[in-house]
Amino acid sequence: MGILGKRIKTDIIIIGGGLTGVCAAVAARRTGARVLLLEKNQFLGGMATGAWIHSCLTFHGKKGHKIVGGIPQEIIDKLVAVGGSPGHIRDTIGVAYSVTPTDPEKLKLILQTLLDKEGVRYFLDTRFTDAEMDGNRINSIRGINCAGTFEAEAPAYIDASGEGILAATAGDSFESGRDGKTQPATLIFKVRNVDIKKAVEYALNNRGDFHHETIFSLLETSPAPGLSGFFTLWNRANLSVPRDRLLFYQTLYGDEVGINSTRIPDFDPLDPYNVTFSQKKARIQMFEILNFLKDWIPGFEKCVLTGEAPLMGIREVRRIKGKYFLKGEDLLVGRRFPDEVALGGFPIDIHTPGSSTIESDEIGADGYYGIPYRCLLPERTPNLLIAGKCVSADFFAHASARVQATSMAMGQAAGAAAAIAVLKGVEPVDLNTEDVKKAVVKLGGILSPDTIDDLL
Repeated sequence: MGILGKRIKTDIIIIGGGLTGVCAAVAARRTGARVLLLEKNQFLGGMATGAWIHSCLTFHGKKGHKIVGGIPQEIIDKLVAVGGSPGHIRDTIGVAYSVTPTDPEKLKLILQTLLDKEGVRYFLDTRFTDAEMDGNRINSIRGINCAGTFEAEAPAYIDASGEGILAATAGDSFESGRDGKTQPATLIFKVRNVDIKKAVEYALNNRGDFHHETIFSLLETSPAPGLSGFFTLWNRANLSVPRDRLLFYQTLYGDEVGINSTRIPDFDPLDPYNVTFSQKKARIQMFEILNFLKDWIPGFEKCVLTGEAPLMGIREVRRIKGKYFLKGEDLLVGRRFPDEVALGGFPIDIHTPGSSTIESDEIGADGYYGIPYRCLLPERTPNLLIAGKCVSADFFAHASARVQATSMAMGQAAGAAAAIAVLKGVEPVDLNTEDVKKAVVKLGGILSPDTIDDLL
């Protein structure tokens, strides 16, 4: 029986209310379908709001082409309007062309307000538990929340969980990590009472001690500068943290900084014992790094801890195998596809499993690549779409496609496709890709970049 004493019926069910799921839900509603979204946390936004990921990466290709638009851009515009983001700015670390800093608390409100306005039905603090199958098709799903267990059914489903939990439960195959090891997990924390000008001055006087792409000329004027390095001081301190550098971004609040430097190298997101160990270990590292900041880093002498992120930052869980498996070599040549429904532009950014180092490769051609519709279609389940961090991609391509702005673009495409399929009475796998592309463009999505933004 359902939450209201009956089985819930709708057009599309989305598992996951992170940025991917929210964009999917809004796209589906605007394309004409009814939606039920289930989110396991007590708030929307996923890693963006719960793990305190500083910025939505990235709305631009490495050469400045605007590659993400529509609903993702609308969310940022609404956030800018309430003082929750400066909008797109240059990445002072230089890894991406742009970063888009966000205030996690204001973003939570923007997301729920948007879903409410669009008439999306959603349940927070609600977990997906199982899927009832009819052959290879998902017939219904089961969930649990404060009311107990319930069932819901729809002709189409979207796995935007970040974990690929619905697809895996439905029987779709997946990969995880490289040689059995996923990228490390990170617990971000914030400190205040930081003299950011003093830290920037140190960087300007010790340029060889920072990431080689750092844009030093923008450090003093950026509304949210980031720094990656302090290599000499980090090495001298001889921390037990298996990381090769200090990485932080100033938040939108002057003297506050988000520290992205804890590291759990042997993280297994599918082992509850390991996950628990990793959360405990990351918290120990947090306090070790806090003491390091006070003792070693200019400008942090009087810093105080203001909190740890509610969620640990998890870079990868399951990569569902789809009709096409996006490959690292596709990104290295900036490959475009006839059936692409989203674009990505973040570099291949691998926090090396079992190591303290980072592996990185730039996107080829114009600095961005296409994500085929086939990457959103799992091999086995015809009425399911996948989007976001569980997209069909190999370890290398996933290290780029996993980031927030790219995931939002995938969510927008998946929501539109699911709605078209329901309205036409066909499976998502049977859609004409041109119909999906037209719907994405109608929503404001960008598939033919013709604008280069000068953010200097």
